[in-house]
Amino acid sequence: MKSLFLILVIFTITVHAFRDQYNCFFDISDEDDLTCEKLFGVDSCSDCQKLIFKDFKEENDCSTTFNFIKEVTKEVKESGKSKEEIDPYDLTYFKKGLENYCDQPFNCDPHTVKKYWTEIEDVCSKELSEKVDWSSDPTKIDVTELLVYSTLLNYYFGIPANHALCYKPSNSDDFCVVGITENLMEYAKEVTDSDPKPKFTIDFKYIIKSDGSKVPVPKKVFCDEKCFESMAKIYKSWIKKYKLDSEVFENIYGSEEGFNDYLDCKTEDKRDVFRRTSDSYLSPLHSLAGLF
Repeated sequence: MKSLFLILVIFTITVHAFRDQYNCFFDISDEDDLTCEKLFGVDSCSDCQKLIFKDFKEENDCSTTFNFIKEVTKEVKESGKSKEEIDPYDLTYFKKGLENYCDQPFNCDPHTVKKYWTEIEDVCSKELSEKVDWSSDPTKIDVTELLVYSTLLNYYFGIPANHALCYKPSNSDDFCVVGITENLMEYAKEVTDSDPKPKFTIDFKYIIKSDGSKVPVPKKVFCDEKCFESMAKIYKSWIKKYKLDSEVFENIYGSEEGFNDYLDCKTEDKRDVFRRTSDSYLSPLHSLAGLF
């Protein structure tokens, strides 16, 4: 479950080491006897954990990121391959899952989805007040914190994520997010020498290699895809109109200005990359990846 947190912002959905996502759903998606206690690995669930478990199990259109990942996982299972056989750089299942997801009707409105994320903000206020290092190894982050933030963002970005995931430029028949994801995975393959288990920090500042070393991710990886800025505008517009609790937003992105700066495709030199990947920049933007 530790990799469910893939949703923090934009890149989290599309790219977060797919092997981790597959493993998560391979392990739990078919468990009819899955309980809250089993999900969180505790003897007795708190009110917050019970709410997250309910939202996790519930099926509704507003749960964009989880619904998309389930479609991708379904494709993997139908291939007959085990999770150990999945090539993290092979986007075949990602593309098929995306096509399946975007072919489905989407019925979610701001009023409905707001009920979900504001209830999480209220019931899980203590968990959401915890400071988390989103640039750390995602498998080392507490599972409750991961699931609380990921579920919150799954709903908060439910509507813009759907629009962004299924966005096709007017001059193309391909989903924009596919090109962005291909760029990212090609870069990861190059800088890690085809590491079979690459990991991305949730803020997508770094790729973590098997030996534990970190490689910065330049914005050029995303911005080389011309349609990226159109996708980014979808998120910027949503954040401007619909607000998270200010403390929660700060814990995730640092500031709205910082988040918008992160999504701007301005040319970076080495000093910019260093500044963006330093501890003082965008504090914890790695809280979710977001889903497009």
